[in-house]
Amino acid sequence: MECSRESASKNEISNVVASLWQEVLQLGQQPRPADNFFALGGDSMTMTMVEFRIKEELSVELPSGAILRAQTLQELAEHVERVMGEAE
Repeated sequence: MECSRESASKNEISNVVASLWQEVLQLGQQPRPADNFFALGGDSMTMTMVEFRIKEELSVELPSGAILRAQTLQELAEHVERVMGEAE
């Protein structure tokens, strides 16, 4: 599922983040863009796991607690995209 920084489109980023949420939160189906991480059962431990997995999968380091500021799937995917753009 790894997606390189150079080739990552907005849709690919969103799909990677959605898949990570689904896996880490053990969801039966992929979350929707407006779904809230904490409403789906996320907590501080799973938040840290998702942030670490984003670093592994997309080669981008988010600030600690990024999900606290971008709680929906869409917000987090957009935040990841911004961080990736700043790092280029």
